Amino acid sequence: MKFKRGFTGILSLAILAASTSTAFAASRDNLKLINYIKLIGKVVPISSEVKEEKQYNFKSFTGTVKTVTDFQGAKKDLKYVLVEDAEGREANIIVSKDTYIVNNENIGVGSVITGFYDADKPMIMIYPPQYNAEVVAVFNKDQNIKVDSFDKNLISSDKYLKLNISNDTKIITQDGKPFKGKLKNKKLVVIYSMSTKSIPAQANPIQIIVLSKKSA
Repeated sequence: MKFKRGFTGILSLAILAASTSTAFAASRDNLKLINYIKLIGKVVPISSEVKEEKQYNFKSFTGTVKTVTDFQGAKKDLKYVLVEDAEGREANIIVSKDTYIVNNENIGVGSVITGFYDADKPMIMIYPPQYNAEVVAVFNKDQNIKVDSFDKNLISSDKYLKLNISNDTKIITQDGKPFKGKLKNKKLVVIYSMSTKSIPAQANPIQIIVLSKKSA
């Protein structure tokens, strides 16, 4: 009988100890949960801190000018420049008052031009295709033209060109005023003569034009 009482007492102590341990563990877990909830409450959502950076998708079309026609309609400031490339394909380069024309060159029949446009903007399905040009450059054998946006390291969005800017590089706005701001993520017209054969190619720009947001 004494053995049974002793055993019962030991068993009771064991149960009590186990329940106490379980309660302590539960309390400790609850404390961790409460602290975690408090921590979450202090965290600032990542989305509120990150600013989405606009990326541009510039394409180009090069050809010889066949005709230049003033648009007959509400927007009389438009010109349709019909060009034909070396493979016989035609396209209408649409030039507006907001289109930047490199060096303010005259565009006439027989000129070889390149129209640069944002391929992410809506385009009507028509033949010959129509491209709303943000930039037009008349061919110059001594110059290369790159239209793109560049990151903080001045590498173009297509990763093909890196700019090495020097004190001799002229940087201006679309209306010809000196530009002193940062070039990161701006739409740039880069004029340069030569580049390295590395990837990305590196160039020392002669001139950089920072396009306005309203361009084409």
